[in-house]
Amino acid sequence: MVLERIANDDTATNYYIGNDEAGDSAFNGSIDEVMIFNRTLSQSEILALYNSQANLFNTTFKNLSLGQHNYTVYAVDQPGNRTNSGQRNFIASNVTSGIPITFLSPTPGNGSTTISNVTILANISDINTTANTSSWMDFDRTLLGYWSMDYYNATGIYDNSTWNNFATFSGGINSSNITTGIRGKGITFNGVDSYIGAGNTSSLNGIGCYILFLYG
Repeated sequence: MVLERIANDDTATNYYIGNDEAGDSAFNGSIDEVMIFNRTLSQSEILALYNSQANLFNTTFKNLSLGQHNYTVYAVDQPGNRTNSGQRNFIASNVTSGIPITFLSPTPGNGSTTISNVTILANISDINTTANTSSWMDFDRTLLGYWSMDYYNATGIYDNSTWNNFATFSGGINSSNITTGIRGKGITFNGVDSYIGAGNTSSLNGIGCYILFLYG
């Protein structure tokens, strides 16, 4: 599911998965692949999150600020195999002509200079499965958190984004609650008081508008 929140709240906030801060909205069931973006996703990006083999990953950014922009394309399939393209970048400038550049055309080449309207196109060819595969992009570190539930220790879930917002087990759950998810592993909540808390780190505070994506 995709949940969108638009607000102008710059106060420190604790972020919870499976419950709210008051503890009165406990989720009963399993959750997998939790991500937070602080930008609006395009329709094609949302479709690619569900199945990028049926929906080619394709997104366009317009009127970018001049300067360097960084991005990484990720993919994960139903068995939980995941990969990423590695961080790539391009420089937006006032250049209006030049040598064509490709990642998968018309994506800018890595380290290239281009105009401020950019389309990034990636073809995800998954040889590990014929099932659905998700793909998404962390553009200029707008992926604020990604808790896939596949990487954890005795105290919580690792954040696979560049922000490293570790989420701590609370309310009686632990690594024994890890179960089979939509993509690899997921986690089960008891619907009473369990949650995993990502705290109120600077990367999650004051973001105002964000997109929350999860499988439940």
